[in-house]
Amino acid sequence: MDQIRGTVAILANVLYFTPDPAEIERRERKVAFYDEKIAAGRAGENVARLLGEIRGEEQKLALLTSEEFRSYRLRGTAVELFFASGVSLFFAFDSPAVRKEFHAVLRSLALPRLEPFLGETAAERWSRDSSEARWHRGELSNLEYVLRVNRLAGRSYNDLSQYPIVPWVLSNYTSPLLDLRNPANFRRLDRPMGGQSEKRFSAMQQKFEMMRQLEAEEAADPLADPLRLLCPPPRHHATLPSSSATVLWSLLRLEPYATLHVVLQGGRFDRPDRQCASVAGAWRGACENENDCRELVPEWYALPAVFQNVNKFDLGPLQGAAERLGAIRLPDWASSAYDFVLSMQDAFESEFVGSHLHQWIDLVFGALQRGAGAEKAGNVFPHLAYLTEAQAEALARDQPDLYLQAAEIVENFGQIPAQVGFPAEIERRSAPRPTAHGKRTGSATA
Repeated sequence: MDQIRGTVAILANVLYFTPDPAEIERRERKVAFYDEKIAAGRAGENVARLLGEIRGEEQKLALLTSEEFRSYRLRGTAVELFFASGVSLFFAFDSPAVRKEFHAVLRSLALPRLEPFLGETAAERWSRDSSEARWHRGELSNLEYVLRVNRLAGRSYNDLSQYPIVPWVLSNYTSPLLDLRNPANFRRLDRPMGGQSEKRFSAMQQKFEMMRQLEAEEAADPLADPLRLLCPPPRHHATLPSSSATVLWSLLRLEPYATLHVVLQGGRFDRPDRQCASVAGAWRGACENENDCRELVPEWYALPAVFQNVNKFDLGPLQGAAERLGAIRLPDWASSAYDFVLSMQDAFESEFVGSHLHQWIDLVFGALQRGAGAEKAGNVFPHLAYLTEAQAEALARDQPDLYLQAAEIVENFGQIPAQVGFPAEIERRSAPRPTAHGKRTGSATA
């Protein structure tokens, strides 16, 4: 997302954000610079102009409903504010101490809608939240529960490197009919996407053991390779379930994601063959490609426009084909994008998912996220993605150049969610829930 430096002030129960004049001046210079380049023949759009005019923000605090701590570039310096109007604001302060000051001022005000503060850490927020019990009682749907866990863990729609993560739940995107009563049509929720097949899971474990052996034989040099980029610790996966790039890839046909993608690509869309062309292809890539283990974004379970290219973007021709990339090709069992989303919702609320969702949550947010449990589950990712706020703060203080390098890597390649800290051996199962619209495709098969 676009990052703008400025000043936050609270006056007469109104919150104001004022951009730094220098920030506005920098943007104007950048716009002029790219205008000159394009006038001289450079292809593409003016990336600075695409980001739009820098403006301030003003919100009445009487509408503030929630204040939640967030990390930003690994450090515990950010806060996210949610308003009854639907607006959310994400502020990253210069230090944890400044954030603490802002928090104290905000909590000293008598704000009529502001909910109690659940805690600074994900574990504190989880321990004081009632979502798990409500899910058990069937008061929350499976999807509502997963989104709540994301929020408690600090995931945010305002930070592409920490975007909410939801699982693929179906494994069948090729049949003409879909039977949601057949367990064979669902993915394994007790394994990450990179280990869905026995063959790939076994290969991942072999790779992990080879890296462990190499680590034992060739000790990392803390002077030559302080971040261990040349000789990384053992891992099963080279990429993460979610990153800035995979979020933009998943939502390319919607704004503001299309604009952010074009900005990152230097003023044009990336090559068509690198984009999402079909749901079946996306599934195969996440299951079979050694460098792809992505999960999904919430919008795939909510917005038909994700798949339709309603903005008529010219995404270019596909290699070796007469067609141009347009809407995402849907499975044969879906008659339209609307039908596809409804079927995806039905699958998410199925009894199968309700019975196994706790396993996926333990992988992504819980006890199997790191340590020996993660090793056994084939769930270890690049090591920098696990840096805690305390580790990042120490690095920023003692070795600022290394911190900036690590933060840049995580901002581009993603970050493991904060651990909410519940034990893996406790099974969580929601009560059976009616589907969103009572729809089922196909019929039961033996």
